[in-house]
Amino acid sequence: MKFDLKSLIIGVLSLLFIISAGTSLFLVSRLNSLEERNQQLIQVIASTRSEKLGQKRDPYLTSQVKNTISKNSGKLLAGYQDYLERQSENNQENPRDGDITLDWQIDGNGKVISPAVVRSSFKDLAFQKALVMTVKSWSFPPPPLGMNKYVEHTFRFQDKESAGKK
Repeated sequence: MKFDLKSLIIGVLSLLFIISAGTSLFLVSRLNSLEERNQQLIQVIASTRSEKLGQKRDPYLTSQVKNTISKNSGKLLAGYQDYLERQSENNQENPRDGDITLDWQIDGNGKVISPAVVRSSFKDLAFQKALVMTVKSWSFPPPPLGMNKYVEHTFRFQDKESAGKK
């Protein structure tokens, strides 16, 4: 079998050209997908910044998260009722009405991460812990882009008896 050096060089160069063209196409495709992801992240950052400035609100937080909180708010009432009973039994002068602000994150799968009390009118730690554990058990719709979302929400509690006295 006789090898022609010129044909061999042309074959090798053709093969290298095909490989480099394929690699170039792959890199261009990867670059385009990274550029799209970068644009999505820029939009998320811009919406977060404008939200902090009191401008545009995040539709995920104002609709899906808000609706999930509303659907689950009845579960918080059990902890509040226990709190009211403890106050009556112990004849304590702690407030019967007030606010508790909790914050937490929602992970990419909709699970609650690190719920905690930010501030509270109620000093009863058992009540605060019950609320934190209840929120921790909730499941939210997954956030857009699978990125964690920060949530801060104030829960207001008002005793029916004290509401009637006002």
